[in-house]
Amino acid sequence: MGLSLRDSREGDAGLRRAVGLVWPRAAIQWCWVHKLHFHRIVYAADIDAARVAYTAFERTWAKCCPSAVSSLREGGDELLTFLAFPKVQWKTLRTTTTIERLHEEFRRRVKARCRAKTRRKIATVLRQHPALAAIERSFINAWDEPRIRDAVTRTGRQKLLIGGITPHVWLAFPAMSAVADGYDLYALLDASATWSDLLRLTAIEQMRQAGVTITSGSAAVVEMLHNNASPIAGEFYAALDLPATRYILQITQGGKSA
Repeated sequence: MGLSLRDSREGDAGLRRAVGLVWPRAAIQWCWVHKLHFHRIVYAADIDAARVAYTAFERTWAKCCPSAVSSLREGGDELLTFLAFPKVQWKTLRTTTTIERLHEEFRRRVKARCRAKTRRKIATVLRQHPALAAIERSFINAWDEPRIRDAVTRTGRQKLLIGGITPHVWLAFPAMSAVADGYDLYALLDASATWSDLLRLTAIEQMRQAGVTITSGSAAVVEMLHNNASPIAGEFYAALDLPATRYILQITQGGKSA
Protein backbone atom coordinates (compact mmCIF):
# COMPACT_ATOMS: atom_id res chain seq x y z
CA MET A 1 0.00 0.00 0.00
CA GLY A 2 1.32 3.43 -0.91
CA LEU A 3 2.08 6.19 1.53
CA SER A 4 1.38 9.87 1.01
CA LEU A 5 4.24 12.07 2.16
CA ARG A 6 3.48 15.70 2.85
CA ASP A 7 6.84 17.16 1.93
CA SER A 8 7.30 20.94 1.77
CA ARG A 9 10.32 20.40 -0.50
CA GLU A 10 11.86 23.75 0.41
CA GLY A 11 15.43 22.81 -0.41
CA ASP A 12 15.49 19.75 1.88
CA ALA A 13 16.93 17.19 -0.54
CA GLY A 14 18.12 15.06 2.37
CA LEU A 15 14.58 14.54 3.64
CA ARG A 16 13.44 13.40 0.23
CA ARG A 17 16.28 10.88 -0.11
CA ALA A 18 15.64 9.54 3.40
CA VAL A 19 11.94 9.02 2.71
CA GLY A 20 12.78 7.30 -0.57
CA LEU A 21 15.06 4.86 1.23
CA VAL A 22 12.68 4.06 4.08
CA TRP A 23 9.40 4.18 2.10
CA PRO A 24 10.27 3.65 -1.57
CA ARG A 25 6.59 3.52 -2.56
CA ALA A 26 5.74 6.85 -0.91
CA ALA A 27 3.66 9.25 -2.97
CA ILE A 28 5.33 12.66 -2.88
CA GLN A 29 3.21 15.81 -2.61
CA TRP A 30 4.73 19.26 -2.97
CA CYS A 31 3.32 21.78 -0.54
CA TRP A 32 1.04 24.30 -2.27
CA VAL A 33 1.11 26.96 0.45
CA HIS A 34 3.57 29.20 -1.42
CA LYS A 35 1.95 28.51 -4.78
CA LEU A 36 -1.64 29.54 -4.06
CA HIS A 37 -1.53 32.02 -6.97
CA PHE A 38 -2.16 28.87 -9.06
CA HIS A 39 -5.53 28.59 -7.32
CA ARG A 40 -7.45 27.27 -10.34
CA ILE A 41 -5.13 24.28 -10.37
CA VAL A 42 -5.12 23.75 -6.60
CA TYR A 43 -8.91 23.88 -6.35
CA ALA A 44 -9.76 21.99 -9.55
CA ALA A 45 -12.59 19.48 -9.30
CA ASP A 46 -10.45 16.54 -10.40
CA ILE A 47 -7.11 15.62 -12.00
CA ASP A 48 -8.34 16.27 -15.55
CA ALA A 49 -9.57 19.77 -14.66
CA ALA A 50 -6.29 20.45 -12.86
CA ARG A 51 -4.27 19.51 -15.94
CA VAL A 52 -6.43 21.76 -18.13
CA ALA A 53 -5.89 24.66 -15.70
CA TYR A 54 -2.17 23.85 -15.58
CA THR A 55 -1.86 24.05 -19.37
CA ALA A 56 -3.95 27.24 -19.51
CA PHE A 57 -1.72 28.92 -16.93
CA GLU A 58 1.42 28.04 -18.88
CA ARG A 59 -0.07 29.36 -22.12
CA THR A 60 -1.30 32.63 -20.53
CA TRP A 61 1.78 33.58 -18.52
CA ALA A 62 4.77 31.98 -20.29
CA LYS A 63 5.84 35.14 -22.12
CA CYS A 64 4.90 37.95 -19.72
CA CYS A 65 5.79 36.22 -16.44
CA PRO A 66 8.15 33.28 -17.07
CA SER A 67 9.22 33.08 -13.42
CA ALA A 68 5.65 32.16 -12.39
CA VAL A 69 5.57 29.38 -14.97
CA SER A 70 8.99 28.15 -13.79
CA SER A 71 7.65 28.04 -10.24
CA LEU A 72 4.74 25.90 -11.41
CA ARG A 73 6.92 23.56 -13.45
CA GLU A 74 9.30 23.14 -10.53
CA GLY A 75 6.84 20.85 -8.80
CA GLY A 76 5.70 19.00 -11.91
CA ASP A 77 3.22 16.16 -11.42
CA GLU A 78 4.08 16.00 -7.72
CA LEU A 79 1.99 19.13 -7.20
CA LEU A 80 -1.06 17.06 -8.17
CA THR A 81 -0.45 13.93 -6.11
CA PHE A 82 -3.18 14.81 -3.61
CA LEU A 83 -5.84 14.51 -6.33
CA ALA A 84 -5.33 10.75 -6.41
CA PHE A 85 -6.60 10.48 -2.84
CA PRO A 86 -10.15 10.79 -1.44
CA LYS A 87 -11.42 14.36 -1.69
CA VAL A 88 -11.87 14.70 2.08
CA GLN A 89 -8.07 14.39 2.41
CA TRP A 90 -7.09 16.94 -0.25
CA LYS A 91 -6.74 19.96 2.02
CA THR A 92 -4.67 18.02 4.55
CA LEU A 93 -2.40 16.52 1.91
CA ARG A 94 -1.64 19.57 -0.22
CA THR A 95 -0.06 21.60 2.60
CA THR A 96 1.79 20.83 5.81
CA THR A 97 1.31 24.14 7.59
CA THR A 98 -1.40 25.84 9.59
CA ILE A 99 -0.87 28.95 7.46
CA GLU A 100 -3.57 27.44 5.24
CA ARG A 101 -6.03 28.96 7.71
CA LEU A 102 -4.48 32.37 7.07
CA HIS A 103 -4.91 31.98 3.33
CA GLU A 104 -8.53 30.99 3.86
CA GLU A 105 -9.10 34.28 5.69
CA PHE A 106 -7.41 36.26 2.91
CA ARG A 107 -9.57 34.56 0.28
CA ARG A 108 -12.72 35.25 2.31
CA ARG A 109 -11.93 38.96 2.68
CA VAL A 110 -10.89 39.64 -0.90
CA LYS A 111 -13.26 37.23 -2.67
CA ALA A 112 -15.42 40.05 -4.04
CA ARG A 113 -12.39 41.63 -5.71
CA CYS A 114 -10.95 38.46 -7.24
CA ARG A 115 -12.76 38.62 -10.54
CA ALA A 116 -11.71 36.86 -13.71
CA LYS A 117 -11.77 40.07 -15.70
CA THR A 118 -9.37 41.67 -13.21
CA ARG A 119 -6.89 38.86 -13.74
CA ARG A 120 -7.28 39.24 -17.50
CA LYS A 121 -6.62 42.98 -17.19
CA ILE A 122 -3.42 42.31 -15.25
CA ALA A 123 -2.27 39.88 -17.94
CA THR A 124 -3.11 42.47 -20.61
CA VAL A 125 -1.11 45.17 -18.83
CA LEU A 126 1.92 42.90 -18.59
CA ARG A 127 1.72 42.06 -22.28
CA GLN A 128 1.36 45.71 -23.29
CA HIS A 129 4.26 46.78 -21.08
CA PRO A 130 6.97 44.13 -21.49
CA ALA A 131 9.38 46.23 -19.42
CA LEU A 132 7.24 45.50 -16.35
CA ALA A 133 8.27 42.37 -14.52
CA ALA A 134 7.85 40.82 -11.09
CA ILE A 135 10.96 41.31 -8.95
CA GLU A 136 11.69 38.18 -6.99
CA ARG A 137 13.30 38.96 -3.67
CA SER A 138 14.29 37.41 -0.34
CA PHE A 139 13.98 40.61 1.72
CA ILE A 140 10.87 40.81 3.90
CA ASN A 141 10.84 44.58 3.55
CA ALA A 142 10.47 45.27 -0.17
CA TRP A 143 12.23 48.63 0.25
CA ASP A 144 15.40 46.77 1.28
CA GLU A 145 15.59 45.32 -2.25
CA PRO A 146 17.87 47.63 -4.32
CA ARG A 147 16.15 46.73 -7.60
CA ILE A 148 12.80 47.88 -6.23
CA ARG A 149 14.23 51.16 -4.94
CA ASP A 150 15.99 51.72 -8.28
CA ALA A 151 12.76 51.06 -10.19
CA VAL A 152 10.94 53.62 -8.05
CA THR A 153 13.75 56.17 -8.49
CA ARG A 154 13.64 55.79 -12.27
CA THR A 155 9.98 56.83 -12.32
CA GLY A 156 10.98 60.29 -11.07
CA ARG A 157 7.84 60.34 -8.90
CA GLN A 158 7.81 61.57 -5.30
CA LYS A 159 4.29 60.45 -4.34
CA LEU A 160 3.84 56.68 -4.12
CA LEU A 161 0.77 54.47 -3.69
CA ILE A 162 1.55 51.17 -2.01
CA GLY A 163 -0.34 48.00 -1.18
CA GLY A 164 0.75 44.76 0.46
CA ILE A 165 -0.52 41.32 1.40
CA THR A 166 -0.72 42.19 5.10
CA PRO A 167 -0.80 45.72 6.55
CA HIS A 168 1.51 45.06 9.50
CA VAL A 169 4.40 43.65 7.44
CA TRP A 170 4.20 43.80 3.65
CA LEU A 171 2.50 47.21 3.65
CA ALA A 172 3.86 48.96 6.74
CA PHE A 173 7.55 48.05 6.44
CA PRO A 174 8.21 49.42 2.93
CA ALA A 175 5.84 52.37 3.45
CA MET A 176 7.67 53.58 6.56
CA SER A 177 11.07 52.96 4.96
CA ALA A 178 10.14 54.97 1.87
CA VAL A 179 8.92 57.87 4.03
CA ALA A 180 12.27 57.81 5.83
CA ASP A 181 13.90 58.21 2.41
CA GLY A 182 11.85 61.32 1.69
CA TYR A 183 8.92 59.98 -0.33
CA ASP A 184 5.26 60.87 0.17
CA LEU A 185 3.56 57.55 0.86
CA TYR A 186 -0.11 56.65 0.56
CA ALA A 187 -0.91 53.25 2.08
CA LEU A 188 -3.87 51.54 0.40
CA LEU A 189 -5.59 49.60 3.18
CA ASP A 190 -8.06 47.97 0.80
CA ALA A 191 -5.10 46.45 -1.05
CA SER A 192 -4.11 44.36 1.98
CA ALA A 193 -5.81 42.05 4.47
CA THR A 194 -5.17 40.51 7.85
CA TRP A 195 -6.73 37.96 10.18
CA SER A 196 -6.48 40.25 13.22
CA ASP A 197 -8.04 43.63 13.96
CA LEU A 198 -5.24 44.25 16.46
CA LEU A 199 -2.58 43.80 13.79
CA ARG A 200 -4.46 46.10 11.42
CA LEU A 201 -4.90 48.83 14.04
CA THR A 202 -1.28 48.70 15.23
CA ALA A 203 -0.07 48.84 11.62
CA ILE A 204 -2.21 51.92 10.96
CA GLU A 205 -0.88 53.61 14.10
CA GLN A 206 2.74 52.78 13.24
CA MET A 207 2.39 54.11 9.72
CA ARG A 208 0.66 57.29 10.86
CA GLN A 209 3.41 58.01 13.38
CA ALA A 210 5.98 57.51 10.60
CA GLY A 211 4.21 60.02 8.35
CA VAL A 212 2.41 57.62 6.00
CA THR A 213 -0.97 58.80 4.68
CA ILE A 214 -3.63 56.12 5.24
CA THR A 215 -6.15 55.84 2.42
CA SER A 216 -7.75 53.34 0.03
CA GLY A 217 -7.16 52.49 -3.60
CA SER A 218 -10.56 53.75 -4.71
CA ALA A 219 -10.16 57.04 -2.82
CA ALA A 220 -6.68 57.60 -4.23
CA VAL A 221 -7.61 57.08 -7.88
CA VAL A 222 -10.81 59.12 -7.57
CA GLU A 223 -8.73 61.95 -6.11
CA MET A 224 -6.46 61.74 -9.17
CA LEU A 225 -9.48 62.03 -11.47
CA HIS A 226 -10.26 65.34 -9.68
CA ASN A 227 -13.24 66.35 -11.80
CA ASN A 228 -16.30 64.33 -12.86
CA ALA A 229 -16.57 66.57 -15.90
CA SER A 230 -13.31 65.11 -17.22
CA PRO A 231 -13.69 63.48 -20.67
CA ILE A 232 -12.28 60.25 -19.24
CA ALA A 233 -14.69 60.13 -16.26
CA GLY A 234 -17.07 57.64 -17.89
CA GLU A 235 -14.33 55.22 -18.86
CA PHE A 236 -12.65 55.74 -15.49
CA TYR A 237 -15.68 54.84 -13.35
CA ALA A 238 -16.56 51.93 -15.63
CA ALA A 239 -13.06 50.52 -15.10
CA LEU A 240 -13.37 50.75 -11.30
CA ASP A 241 -16.58 48.68 -11.48
CA LEU A 242 -17.59 49.26 -7.86
CA PRO A 243 -21.23 49.79 -6.75
CA ALA A 244 -20.70 53.43 -5.68
CA THR A 245 -18.78 54.31 -8.83
CA ARG A 246 -21.48 52.75 -10.99
CA TYR A 247 -24.00 55.12 -9.37
CA ILE A 248 -21.69 58.09 -9.98
CA LEU A 249 -21.27 56.98 -13.60
CA GLN A 250 -25.04 56.80 -14.04
CA ILE A 251 -25.45 60.28 -12.54
CA THR A 252 -22.64 61.67 -14.69
CA GLN A 253 -24.04 60.12 -17.85
CA GLY A 254 -27.55 61.25 -16.93
CA GLY A 255 -26.32 64.83 -16.54
CA LYS A 256 -24.68 64.76 -19.95
CA SER A 257 -27.73 63.30 -21.62
CA ALA A 258 -29.91 65.99 -20.06
